[in-house]
Amino acid sequence: RGQAGAQKQRPLPPPPPRKVLRRGSAALQRLVDMVGRSLKVYRGVVELCVQRYQDAEGLYVGVPEAALASLRAQLLMALHDSGATHLCAQDPCHKLAWALDACLNDRVLDERRLRELQNFFALHDTGGPTSTPASTQNRHHHKHHHRHRSAAAEGDAESAGGPGASGEEAGRVLGDAGMVLRDPSTAHLLAHQVVRRLEAVVAAEGSPSDDASLLFMTRLMQLGADAKRQVKDRHFGLPPADHDVVHTFYPLLAGAIMEAEMRSDDEGDSPANDASAGEMEGADPSLVELLRKHEVVRRVTQVYTLERLAAGDLDGAAPLLAALAAALERLHKGVAEWAPFAATLAGRLAHLLARGQLTVGGPLWQLALEQLLLRCVDTETQVHEEVLRLLLAAAPQMETATLARHLQTAIQNSRRSR
Repeated sequence: RGQAGAQKQRPLPPPPPRKVLRRGSAALQRLVDMVGRSLKVYRGVVELCVQRYQDAEGLYVGVPEAALASLRAQLLMALHDSGATHLCAQDPCHKLAWALDACLNDRVLDERRLRELQNFFALHDTGGPTSTPASTQNRHHHKHHHRHRSAAAEGDAESAGGPGASGEEAGRVLGDAGMVLRDPSTAHLLAHQVVRRLEAVVAAEGSPSDDASLLFMTRLMQLGADAKRQVKDRHFGLPPADHDVVHTFYPLLAGAIMEAEMRSDDEGDSPANDASAGEMEGADPSLVELLRKHEVVRRVTQVYTLERLAAGDLDGAAPLLAALAAALERLHKGVAEWAPFAATLAGRLAHLLARGQLTVGGPLWQLALEQLLLRCVDTETQVHEEVLRLLLAAAPQMETATLARHLQTAIQNSRRSR
């Protein structure tokens, strides 16, 4: 089991440049034409995005709210593409959005771009009364960060992003920055880079709590996750890296990474097949509780789980899927945030099924379909469609009564999204 017996996948072609994607969006281009070079109109559109984001029900971020966060960032970059440099320069988030857009084009957050992001937040995170309260230990880390702020701000003048702000003005910048970071593409990139960084820490036999880059990326993810609450409460701040995330979750995930590497190195492994795995282990209670409490933990775990499935490492994916399913059962609100994960999960399972690596009716199939996908089928239309495609692909291996039961459940659970 594991990666060794998996067939090699052809690498996916690189996505089109972000500029091309923006140019291909008719709705976004109409907004660009409407704004023109008017700072007043642009600010009005941005304020409307923020207001709608703030007024949306609950603190979770479903597909509509994520679309507002994306619009906040992509309208700014579309205006940048159009040459409206003077207008863009008036937006304090311009340098942030520009740096993140470059990262998305390169599909990596390298040290240079990471330094640019650090410089941006060094200028705008005052650490004053607008900052989010933290535990004593986290406050100590926050103060340690501020002692090094001046040194960070002195480097890389290109990314300085304009004069610093203080008080409520700085808070508003952090609220907008949180929305930019909550753009789904950016949030996924950050989660992906956290996994890559943690892999590097494991390879170096280091400690996650000692890796400054990992801690900073964690803080960025937390700001994006907390942005909706901050704009609702008008209580802004760049959160310190959460103690539970750094000292409990990252060591757990580091252990999973080490086990995956050991399976990959074992030349005697048989091809991945969940039917040969027998009884699956139960979910780790500590991980389930972390998943229930922290969006950052959920997002990073989802990304790593999908990576294990893409690699054919079902042994590595199974315990993570079990923990995700147990956490989802305890979440009464916020299920809408799981839509991107559920849609991708259904696609991954269909691919494994086509390659003969997944057995319909096996432990992993039952876990993923019945405890995750059918619960998430109402989160977004795409999830409903992907689940139906998966069931169609699995139909030849399913009894008619079982297929009918799953289809009925999918249809009943997806009434709202349809």
